[in-house]
Amino acid sequence: MRADRDAVRLVVNPSAGGGRGARWVARCGPDPGFRSYLAEGPEAVFEEARRAVLEGAERFIVAGGDGTVHQAIPALADSDCALGIVPLGSGNDLVRALGLPANPVRALRRALDGPIRRIDLGETDGRLWAGVAAVGFDAEVAQRVRNREPTSGGRSVYLREILSTLREFLPPLISCRDESDRFEGRVMLAALANSPCYGGGFRIAPAAKLD
Repeated sequence: MRADRDAVRLVVNPSAGGGRGARWVARCGPDPGFRSYLAEGPEAVFEEARRAVLEGAERFIVAGGDGTVHQAIPALADSDCALGIVPLGSGNDLVRALGLPANPVRALRRALDGPIRRIDLGETDGRLWAGVAAVGFDAEVAQRVRNREPTSGGRSVYLREILSTLREFLPPLISCRDESDRFEGRVMLAALANSPCYGGGFRIAPAAKLD
C-alpha cells in the first residue's frame, strides 16, 4: 500500500542515539519529498503527531529511538493515522518486536509503503505505551541510558549502565495484584510486557505479542 506523499509526516529526533538522528538528517538532506520536522523536545513529537491526526495524515513517521516513538503514541492511538518508525535510537526494541528493518533507509521505505497492522497498547496511570512498562532496576537503567546520550546503540550501552547502576541501586517497595494473587515487598524489578524484548534486545517475555 503506497501512501500519498502529501498525507505523510516525518518527525526526526536529532539527539536520538547520541546524535545519530542529526547525522541521518545531514546525510539525507532537508527535503525527503514530504513534510518533515525536527523535534525540539518530547512535547514537540506529541504535538506534531496530534497535528498530523487533525490534518488527516495517513502516516506519521518517527525517526528516533523508543523514547521518541513513545511520545507519538498517545496522539496516534485510536486514529486512522498509522505510525512508521525509522530506528535511530539506542535500543530500538519496538522495531525489533515488529520485525521492521533495522537499516534506516529500508525502514523508511517500509514506513512509506508497507502494509498497516494494528497493535495493542498498555495504559498506566492514564499514559499509553506499546512495548514494556517497568519499575525498579530496569527503569533506572533505561533512565541512565537516556541521560547518557550514548554514541553507539544496542546492548553494549545497556550493559555498561547495568554494571554502573548495580553499585548503588536500592530495590523499591512495591505492591501488585492480579485476579488471583497479591504481592508486597522489595523487588529488583517489575515489568509488564506487551512485546517480547526491551533494553536493547533482552527478551524478557519471549511469548508476548503486540497484537
